[in-house]
Amino acid sequence: MAELQSAVLIECSDELKKHMDKLNTFCRLCHKVISKPYNKLSFAREILTLFGINVEGEPKEIFPLYFCHTCARHLYRYRSGTDISSLQTLQSIKLKVYLPHSKDCVICFINEPSAKGRPKKRKLKHVNNENQDSIDHECDISENMSQDWGLTDEGEITVNFGNANQTTDVMLLLKHIQHVISSSSKEQHEDFFSKFLDLLPTDSLSVLCECLGRKQKQSISRDADSFFLMYKDMEAMSSFDIFDWLKKRDQSVTAYLLGLAGCDVNALEKNPRDALIVSRAVEHIYYLCSRNFISPVSFLANLTSYAMTGSKVVVDIFGNASPSGHYKTVTNWLKDQGSKPVQLPSNDLMNVFDNEQVVGKTYSIKPSNKVPVSVITNKGFLELNMHSIGKTLQNELSLKPEVKLDLQGHNVMTNKSSSEGKSENDKEVKLRGVINCMIDQVSELYVKMEIDHNEQLYHFIDHAIEVVLAEQQDKDGHFEDPIDLKHVAPLIQKKQKCTGCDEREGIKKAKLDQKNTKPDPKKKEKIPKLVFIHDEDQSKVSTVTTEFTQYDHITTNHKGKHELVLTDPVYCNPNSIKSVALVLRKIGQENGIHRYGGNKRHWTFVCCDGLPYLIIKKLKEEALVCAITGCHETFLSRDLYEKHCEQIHQGSEKQFMHEFDWMYLRIGAGHYEMNLVKSFFELNWTPFLETLCEIMGFCTDSSKQFAKSCKDHHKSWRLLLIFHLSSLQELVLPYVRNCLSTRCPPTAKGFLTSGIEKYSYGNYQNFKYMLDQVCKFSQGIVNFRMATRRNNADLLKSSKYMTKELFHGRNHPKYQKIELYDTIQDRMMPDNVRELNDLYASITTSGNPSAGEDLDFVLEEKNKQLKAWIPKGMPTDIIWQTVCRNNRALEKIKNHSLSLFGIQSTKYVSRPLGIEDAITAYRTCLRRSNYLDKEKDHTSISGMALDEGLVNFVHEATKKRIVMLRTEFLGEIFEEQSTFKHPLPITPSEREKLQSFGNMTIKQIQKEIHKMLNKIPDPFQFDYHNYIYEQEVETKGKTKLLNFLEELKRVMETLDTEFEDQIRYNFDGYACQHIKSYNIW
Repeated sequence: MAELQSAVLIECSDELKKHMDKLNTFCRLCHKVISKPYNKLSFAREILTLFGINVEGEPKEIFPLYFCHTCARHLYRYRSGTDISSLQTLQSIKLKVYLPHSKDCVICFINEPSAKGRPKKRKLKHVNNENQDSIDHECDISENMSQDWGLTDEGEITVNFGNANQTTDVMLLLKHIQHVISSSSKEQHEDFFSKFLDLLPTDSLSVLCECLGRKQKQSISRDADSFFLMYKDMEAMSSFDIFDWLKKRDQSVTAYLLGLAGCDVNALEKNPRDALIVSRAVEHIYYLCSRNFISPVSFLANLTSYAMTGSKVVVDIFGNASPSGHYKTVTNWLKDQGSKPVQLPSNDLMNVFDNEQVVGKTYSIKPSNKVPVSVITNKGFLELNMHSIGKTLQNELSLKPEVKLDLQGHNVMTNKSSSEGKSENDKEVKLRGVINCMIDQVSELYVKMEIDHNEQLYHFIDHAIEVVLAEQQDKDGHFEDPIDLKHVAPLIQKKQKCTGCDEREGIKKAKLDQKNTKPDPKKKEKIPKLVFIHDEDQSKVSTVTTEFTQYDHITTNHKGKHELVLTDPVYCNPNSIKSVALVLRKIGQENGIHRYGGNKRHWTFVCCDGLPYLIIKKLKEEALVCAITGCHETFLSRDLYEKHCEQIHQGSEKQFMHEFDWMYLRIGAGHYEMNLVKSFFELNWTPFLETLCEIMGFCTDSSKQFAKSCKDHHKSWRLLLIFHLSSLQELVLPYVRNCLSTRCPPTAKGFLTSGIEKYSYGNYQNFKYMLDQVCKFSQGIVNFRMATRRNNADLLKSSKYMTKELFHGRNHPKYQKIELYDTIQDRMMPDNVRELNDLYASITTSGNPSAGEDLDFVLEEKNKQLKAWIPKGMPTDIIWQTVCRNNRALEKIKNHSLSLFGIQSTKYVSRPLGIEDAITAYRTCLRRSNYLDKEKDHTSISGMALDEGLVNFVHEATKKRIVMLRTEFLGEIFEEQSTFKHPLPITPSEREKLQSFGNMTIKQIQKEIHKMLNKIPDPFQFDYHNYIYEQEVETKGKTKLLNFLEELKRVMETLDTEFEDQIRYNFDGYACQHIKSYNIW
């Protein structure tokens, strides 16, 4: 009975297997016969969307596993969104109802499909027929093998014993081999085949391998077709696993390759490199069987090489050598990636935008020829989480920012209630208090900023003292270091004579004898070096034992890594009021701002660089929306609104709203740092930095201009560090040697105390100016970089406060306004809004706590990523939109691919800057020139005379900043306001140029003329010159005004001379008794 049940089960299982085999010859959708199968799981999302069917959960005993080529093509086009007709075709398909297998199964009774085309002629079997299929009618066993044997339905071998003895022996041998294989275990199979292959000669073994290849070609081709479209699925590529892919491939191919590699399947999972090698071999074998095949492994490699190089030649080389597709395949893959716009979350957000462009090439010469340029404004957002509050702030109307942060005029809406008027007065009082506090700079806030700055200054001074202290050597009561020997050595070499006997002969021999008798040098003590490096991720850290990590002592406020998400670009360049307004409206609509009909937020943060910042500031104050009933027209300036009211709403009371009152502006810290460095270089180029750059190899005029204008921020940053560290070490040198002589320990506090004494003594002008530049400005810039890297908002604000004079002392009008407006806005923010803003002073995209950047530089990095994916040529708007929407997925694919191929990113690897030799060279220059010990005149390192007022740069720049606060923000008027806009001169020639009449504006020249006219004592002279001025000069342009002023100046000198002659005559005529009446001396 048990045997009968077993037989029945076997028969049922055979029937079900035949049913499934026939079922899988039909398409799951159209039920047509499949010529080229495509796995239905590759289109699971599309089938669920179109038909509501979850194909991943369908039992394989009831439903087909594959789609036909036609349906797969339509599904792919529907996915990419490139063809509407494909969607209509798919929607018109009527799905077939599939039932479980039964005795009356319809599927099983369907006749075998006839082959397309002309039917093949049937071959007859003859006794001596050669080259007949032996087992599956596809592969030959031997050319001379008789066909008097065959396979029954049960799979057994039948033999015709009426043939020759040779044929009978072969058939009996095959039957015996089949019996041995069926009755032995896997281990016995391996032993049997190993011994059998050892018996075969080389020729027979090659024939056997060829037969195996021919036999497996068809099954390999079918397997290749089953995942032919896998490379087009972006999600599948971003999570592709080599080991899982290998396990699904043809077992005979993988087994053969594993035998060559000498390992098993389990070893591949533990060794990714071996799995990669085997997968590459598998795909090339598949490529031999299907020449149109594109492997996911090779395609990932080619896609990554395209993103890294952008080279068509490199991509085509890979395409010719592997199943990876060519350049056109890769670029079409990028263009076909359709996606939907990014949906913004409901959390608080910080937005950022910046322009990006692709400049094309033109090879032809023609009239009005222009270089093609594609410019966009790229946008992104960062999701903010304020854990301490546990709620969103941007949906609270009471936290909206102030529209105007100055007291010039009034910005009042009509029909305000008394409560609103009182609120406006309170805000005005607060704003006036903030501005007055910025003028006085005596509050606790500014004291704390100075303390934060001095903490880092003490840290750097202590390190400089440590370095200088380790270098000193006692030489009979005085101290020397290697720098002394370096700056004395060139002088000795120039003498070309012995310093002892003052003779020329024997110098070379004496040097050689001294070298041979010189004792073994002492091992130099290692000093921890102060360098700026990134701490690598903790899981992949490679410590630099000889370096002193700069950022560790700064408190970090990073809370894990963050991601900047890109949104759809705006196709304009944000360099005008109109284009910036367009960008802001797009941001407002995406953020769901109530002003634009949204319901998510009343306000948000917007970060940008300098030029858009000032444009947005103006738009916040000037852009209006007409609030009169029935009219909601927008205007980019108040003048346009006034004209609108005069033309449309005559007699109606003016009512308006500010269109862009929904954002807190934020200047990008990266651009702010770049401009700080530029202003420092522009100020100190003549005193110090030109000499430093010459030492570093910037010798030509063009290279000096490159360094002075800070074209490369990375090089400028290194030059700044060299200056800062070397100058600080030379500043502390006299103090350290004095401490060694008096046997008292040197400290940072002690150095500053002694430095202030020397500073207050007026004779050391060079020392005084150098101390200001190093301890205040360059230290402040270094603090700014460290604060950004560690997301320390307190230190960031302190560094802005300590470096503010760099913008106000010279000609930097854009960042003068930005510095003041940013400071006032920060103080006017509600406390919880300021806390949220400070939490994200910078972000880290890698999780490295010492690799923070502000959003402007993070967006710059995103822009570089986008340009890497754009095909050659001028990108269209569709291409820009595609790469922006798919940026996260594309970068995920690239990073996943690099990980698969065992390539580790070097972006955040710790690298020392290697500036030790540069520091030594600059210190030698300072020591040789005796720059810091020179008295009286203030000069540059090269000896050029500097302006006598430059040594008081900090004081004069502070005065200019106060004047700007009073005039621009408090609305006060100064008679000499125009002179405060002039930059502080660096050299006497620059002062003379600034004070010349030629540099005055027309209004300034007219004012100077009026002053000189009023000083003319003779009324006839006054009337004459005044008449000429009013009738012939006043409105005739700047040139005539300057000529008249010069003429008036000569007239005044003549009048002064005549007056002095008259005095001398009176003095000689009236003698001494009239001296007192003149009261001249």
